[in-house]
Amino acid sequence: MLKLVGVDGDTDCTVPENRKLNVAWPPLERMPAHIQDALRAGELHDRGDGPPLNAEQVEALMDLTSWAFNGVAPDHPQYEGRLAAWAAQALERHGRRAA
Repeated sequence: MLKLVGVDGDTDCTVPENRKLNVAWPPLERMPAHIQDALRAGELHDRGDGPPLNAEQVEALMDLTSWAFNGVAPDHPQYEGRLAAWAAQALERHGRRAA
């Protein structure tokens, strides 16, 4: 959770503490493998059982956040098409970074 500290404790003009996504994350098993791996590494690190994320893992999580801007709810008629397009774009970006 983001904890805000304003001038003299005034946070009225700052970003709210909690933000919610307009859509749920895609199911883990439908995410590209590099994103699944980064999520697992992040969970291990958060529990104190793994190292900090490397640059590739952080970039994979950035690929995941693009779903928040382009995704739709699972019951939306365009869900499957958008999920497939998002996954293809994430895989393409991952391939370019790996090259």
